[in-house]
Amino acid sequence: EKNSEKFNDYKNNYINPNTAYAHVSGGSNSIDKDSSGSTYADIVGGMSNSLKKAAMSAIVGGQSNSILNSLFSAILGGTNNKITVRGLAKCFIAGGENNEITENGSNSVIFGGSGNKVTNSFSAILGGMDNTVSGYFSAVVGGMNNTVTGRYSTVLDGYSNTVKSDNSAVIAGSGNTVECFSCVVCGGGNKILNSGGNAGYNVFVCGEHNEVTNAQNCIICGKYAKATREHFFVIGGGSDKGNVYWVDVYGNVYAKSFNIIGESTASE
Repeated sequence: EKNSEKFNDYKNNYINPNTAYAHVSGGSNSIDKDSSGSTYADIVGGMSNSLKKAAMSAIVGGQSNSILNSLFSAILGGTNNKITVRGLAKCFIAGGENNEITENGSNSVIFGGSGNKVTNSFSAILGGMDNTVSGYFSAVVGGMNNTVTGRYSTVLDGYSNTVKSDNSAVIAGSGNTVECFSCVVCGGGNKILNSGGNAGYNVFVCGEHNEVTNAQNCIICGKYAKATREHFFVIGGGSDKGNVYWVDVYGNVYAKSFNIIGESTASE
């Protein structure tokens, strides 16, 4: 009776007879259905998981997870996660749901979260929701709706941030856009833009709704500041003031007003 109960617990599993050294447990899991090539592959527990042409790969637990055409890869739990990288993938998804490593995403990882997607090699998404990385050696660390298409670039948390350039980062915040090389942004609604073929680079922005176009070696802080190639340091003062203080690339100082307020120390 116990043997019968055990058999029923693990029913409907399938391994292609032409696939050697593969193992499966759980329920309704399959290895190489309508294909072959997943030698030394394993599905350990879970339900409705599948491996196809995924030699030396494994799925451990979870439901409706799949690995296709990817060698040396693994999915650890979660629901509806997918690895579909061809060749020597060496990819890893740890839990979460609806996460995917695809196309050229070899040697990449996703740790949890939901709806995250990696499409290029040596990249990572660490949690969060609906984040996308398509630049290689790049990452998103948490947050939601963040996109990294540049190489060696990162979004560290935040919402709806986009990094299109190489060697750049958004450090939290929301609605930031980076298009220039080697830039760092924190805050919200900031834009570092590259237009007219005049490449900008080495820009740091902190604050809100600041806009930088083709600037080089520039620092911007405050709110609603605007900077171009002629600016070196800019402070924005608000929506009705724009730039309230700035230094150009020649060291000249400009200000809408200059008030110096001193403070005296009361005598004992």
